[in-house]
Amino acid sequence: MLTVVSGLTMSVAVVVLFDRFMSTSEVPLSTTFAIFWALALLYAIGSRFFDALPVRAYAERQAALRVAIYGRGSSPVRACRRTAGRTGL
Repeated sequence: MLTVVSGLTMSVAVVVLFDRFMSTSEVPLSTTFAIFWALALLYAIGSRFFDALPVRAYAERQAALRVAIYGRGSSPVRACRRTAGRTGL
């Protein structure tokens, strides 16, 4: 996230410096660039956050360990107890 913020800040700073020293425009665009920086930062952070939501939800769903133990007698019961003891169930 720090990389995105620093990259965005540097790109806006370069454009502001170009506007200050090279542009022949009568109206200073610093306020416009400040608004652009804030909106672009909000977009970058928001898109990363909302893109990660489905991945987090899928990972949380997959976190549960599901096992099927088949058999007769006491063997499946022992296997279930050993498995539950190792996974913290």
